[in-house]
Amino acid sequence: MKFTINPTLPPFYERENRTPPYISYVRHELYPFDVITLHCHKHAEIGICLEGSGYNYIENRIYRFQTGDLQYVSAYTPHLATSDKGLISKWIWISVDILGLLSCHLKTEELPAVSSMIENSFNGTFHPDEHKKLSKIIYELYDSLKKTDNLTSLREFFLVGELLLEAHSIGDIDSKNAPTYKKSLSLYPIILFIRKNYWDKNAMKEENLAKLSKYSVSHFRFLFKKETGVSVQEFILQTRLSYAAYSLKSENASVLDIALNSGFGNISYFNRAFAKYYHCSPSVYRKENK
Repeated sequence: MKFTINPTLPPFYERENRTPPYISYVRHELYPFDVITLHCHKHAEIGICLEGSGYNYIENRIYRFQTGDLQYVSAYTPHLATSDKGLISKWIWISVDILGLLSCHLKTEELPAVSSMIENSFNGTFHPDEHKKLSKIIYELYDSLKKTDNLTSLREFFLVGELLLEAHSIGDIDSKNAPTYKKSLSLYPIILFIRKNYWDKNAMKEENLAKLSKYSVSHFRFLFKKETGVSVQEFILQTRLSYAAYSLKSENASVLDIALNSGFGNISYFNRAFAKYYHCSPSVYRKENK
């Protein structure tokens, strides 16, 4: 996938080729520190906690979860979940490519609004009584996924549409707990841009990122570190390592391919950087987390 720098950020539907299936779900047993790095997806991730307790980390927020709680994480939002020490939590995880599914039924001119709604939707862990309508839609969507009939596609389309409308209407109600860059109208789009294009060396050049932010390179560097706590290059490195760590755990690709796909052009540098952050080699990390 190639990307050309433009003065403004392109919407989701111009950036990616999306293909079915748009919705899937798995049952998963979550061990303590089963996932040890923030990661994100191009789809929304919805969770239903069947049993157990622990913590969900979404952006810089920490949520306590227990049996019966739900989780909603929008596309491209960094997150991880871990069970309490000595416990194994059981979850149902539903992956929903909202834009992919809705784009099959909407006009092209309607997609920018949908893209904007996705980027400004609710994120969080909650008890069903906190957001009753959203909870009802999630349960109905899960029930629908267990059925196979001639109305499956129609049912999914309407439920996902309802899901997006409700998640967007709730909005970012926990924004007071978010890191400061979340509130920055000028820099938060750059944070999203890095998460989605971390693999592209040209797009990650500071002069190109500064151009997107409409600041000079020096002022962009200053603001970025002030609002995120790390330099631009450090943030990019952490993002690449996060994706690499997640890929090592979830994919069967070679370490070299994962390094290249994560934006590292030099395997030796990747190995050194990975060991610095995770205190082991990529191969050992994969072995211990498979």
